[in-house]
Amino acid sequence: MSPTTDTDATAWVLTLSCPDRPGIVAAVAGLLAEHGGNITESQQFGDADSGLFFMRVQVTAAASREALETALTALAERFDLTWELDVAGRAVRTLVMVSTAAHCLNDLAFRQRSEGLPIDIVAVVSNHEVLRPLAEFYDIDFHHLPVSPDTKAQAEARLLELVDQL
Repeated sequence: MSPTTDTDATAWVLTLSCPDRPGIVAAVAGLLAEHGGNITESQQFGDADSGLFFMRVQVTAAASREALETALTALAERFDLTWELDVAGRAVRTLVMVSTAAHCLNDLAFRQRSEGLPIDIVAVVSNHEVLRPLAEFYDIDFHHLPVSPDTKAQAEARLLELVDQL
């Protein structure tokens, strides 16, 4: 049965980065094909300044997570890859950092609420109180972290604590 009609198939998203060199795309596509994968979407980018290669692939495959992860681990050794494999469409836990302009927060929160964007906004962090009412309207926790030249290091440390907690 082909991967596109297999009812047991899962849509996966693979993201990876590694030092750029020839053969990465072919190796990734080959690995996915060997596991019955059908690539439905693929983007890649080689950054000449850093010498790094970045790739995002969406693939439908009946292969188990364990089988794909085992194969990706072997590929990672060959190409010095850093990779993540996730189920497509899974809501990504998101911390939104804002200042005073409301349009981006409003757009993200609205699209989350209407299920048009697969994210789970766990909190909003701002150096101003201005957007607290908007966050509260969407039932999103709001954290005010005022920043001045004297408190910048403490505010950044607190932000990292929030990232770890949330």
